[in-house]
Amino acid sequence: MKRIRVKSKNILLLCVGLVTILGTIVILSHDHALRIDIKRVINEFVDENISQNGSGYYDHITITDKMIEQRFKDRRTQLEDACQRYKGDNAKLMRPCNRKLTGFNLKYVNGSDVLYCAIEKTGSTFWKRILHIVGGWGNDSNPTSIRSKDADAKNGGFTTFDDYAWKRMISKVSESDSIMFVRDPYTRLFSAWLDKFYNPNHYYWSTLGPLILKSERPYLEKIPKCAHDITFVEFINFIIKEVNRNPCLDGHFAPNYDHCFPCKMSYDYIGKYETLKEDTFHILNALNLSSLVTFNDFEDDAVWDAVRDSGEFVFMNREKLEDCGIPFKCVLFKVWKRMQSRGILSTNIPFPFQGNESVANITEDEFTTSVIQASHASNPKEIRNNRKEALEQAYQSIPLRAVSQLVEAFEVDFDLFGYDRYPNFVKIMSSSSSREYFEQCPKF
Repeated sequence: MKRIRVKSKNILLLCVGLVTILGTIVILSHDHALRIDIKRVINEFVDENISQNGSGYYDHITITDKMIEQRFKDRRTQLEDACQRYKGDNAKLMRPCNRKLTGFNLKYVNGSDVLYCAIEKTGSTFWKRILHIVGGWGNDSNPTSIRSKDADAKNGGFTTFDDYAWKRMISKVSESDSIMFVRDPYTRLFSAWLDKFYNPNHYYWSTLGPLILKSERPYLEKIPKCAHDITFVEFINFIIKEVNRNPCLDGHFAPNYDHCFPCKMSYDYIGKYETLKEDTFHILNALNLSSLVTFNDFEDDAVWDAVRDSGEFVFMNREKLEDCGIPFKCVLFKVWKRMQSRGILSTNIPFPFQGNESVANITEDEFTTSVIQASHASNPKEIRNNRKEALEQAYQSIPLRAVSQLVEAFEVDFDLFGYDRYPNFVKIMSSSSSREYFEQCPKF
């Protein structure tokens, strides 16, 4: 059982807010009346209006295993009801290319009979490492002891269903303890852009990047080989078009439902990235795996993992990134800014490497140590606010017309998994924050 604490002065705010919420039962969408999921709205109100302490807990509200179990049941019901509305619409639910990829997305641990649907940007790298440990690979029980780059190791603790026939895959899912995690389409796309296009990534800069430039900057006479300055609005406009015309869209950007066909395969546990910690602990306990998989401190482990992974990637690919025409000081600057947007570093802690001489001989360990020290010096409440501001700032750049098109492109995700089509952060027209989260490369 997890005890959550709230300052008493917030109780009146909570009560008034809940009364206001419960006063409205029906909202109108663009084509039909939708009943509000009262429990979801209440949870969102609590999250947005009651501050958390350093450990992430609220006061006077207790979340029990029984409540989490009910949450999983509610998600199953939401999914099943939505799938009925799409019954027979295979054009949306069974795109041919993704059907071929499903076998790779399904990860199976033989000894424990655990099956997991891997969807990019929903915590899949983290969960694949859990499966490696459950499958007996490695000498540690902490998933973060396995490097991110080894999450898809073919000689690890799980196998895939690449060679399985369709009916056999469906049967295997129904026979196993099956798990999938999904994520709000808005935050998932923001995370994808932040990681693959704002953050230094020579692969995406040189493959998908030029295609985005060709589509979104038709006035360019010459397309550079590395598109290192793709804006969020350019990315979103491109993805809206690709979802509708490309059945083989990169898995980081394709809708959640495209990966493992949840309307055709029945999953026992539908986790959400928004409740990753709670859902993960509950599933591990329910499947009697908690003795195999352990954590030193879930939040600290996650920060260390993110910092180590980012540093390792850019230092390993330094020459390729510099070959894109980006000075390495700018590479490290963008990594630092990404950490601020993710809520790992405070925006009040400036980038410490200001000149060419300061990065000329810097090592990966030195950079990683600098980021970790800055993370430890960051105020928890402040970095949560940074993360919120960065998301708001990104979506403020998106015209309302494009937001509507995005909702239409990811309509099935919103329906199947119960996500809000128009959350508060896409309605905000301007922010009170003067911070610029997505600078390209300032003059040092």
